[in-house]
Amino acid sequence: TLQSFTSQVENFEVWYLETIDILESRELLQMDADESAQKIDELVRRKEQMKPQFDEMIKNGKGLINKKDTTDKGPCTETIRELEEKWKELADILGERQASNRLRKQSLNAYEALREQVYMWLSKMEQRVEELEPLAVDIDMLNKQMNDLKPMYSALIPLL
Repeated sequence: TLQSFTSQVENFEVWYLETIDILESRELLQMDADESAQKIDELVRRKEQMKPQFDEMIKNGKGLINKKDTTDKGPCTETIRELEEKWKELADILGERQASNRLRKQSLNAYEALREQVYMWLSKMEQRVEELEPLAVDIDMLNKQMNDLKPMYSALIPLL
């Protein structure tokens, strides 16, 4: 019946708007990559759980259109088209957010790996500097110390 179809559409609209609000919320953008991925996955699961209800709603709407006593099919046809567009749009947004989260996690992992490499290099250099003798005051000792430092200079040059 038209009343049950209208009720299904209203329920879908409420669910759809709530889902879009979550996807566009500042809270979701401020979550770390793992939390954000969990939230997006939860929304994908909710969408999958909603699929049978969505299909039933579309089926009911098409059933109304196909009834012989229906005189004005335009509004119902338009509603079905809009619902199908919203469903596809939601799938696209969820897919984009999942892909964005994957890229975000990959970037974060690459950053962490590079940070760890820099930290290890810096620790190694600090250790080498700590092992150096105190600064000399005579020319022979200064020359020796300069020669001792040349390998460290050569390690720094590529970084500059």
